[in-house]
Amino acid sequence: MWLVSVMVGAVCCVGMGSSLAHGKGADDTELAQLLIELLRAGRAVVSEHQSLINDPSKGEKGFTDKFSVSQVLDKFKAKTRMDLFRPQGIPHAEILLAMLESQHEAVLEVKANGT
Repeated sequence: MWLVSVMVGAVCCVGMGSSLAHGKGADDTELAQLLIELLRAGRAVVSEHQSLINDPSKGEKGFTDKFSVSQVLDKFKAKTRMDLFRPQGIPHAEILLAMLESQHEAVLEVKANGT
């Protein structure tokens, strides 16, 4: 649950910065939809692995930051047909990658805290 809260907070912060930088209109709507899809991808990855994450009998669970980012990018690409592994030419790539970095940092922090 803590990871989801961090992700939601990151979306809010990134979204507010985008509004200031880009103005309003269709561009913001597109960005909002892409951020929502990226958040959904992150939540789906965590949900799919929740029983493993919560299993206290497992030591190293294999749910690393690199694994989670890779899974999120795969899900995002499947939904949007945008490959953030190759962000050149993708609208709002810088903001989307900032959101992805927030998700990445959240996984690292959770692992560092042993939760």
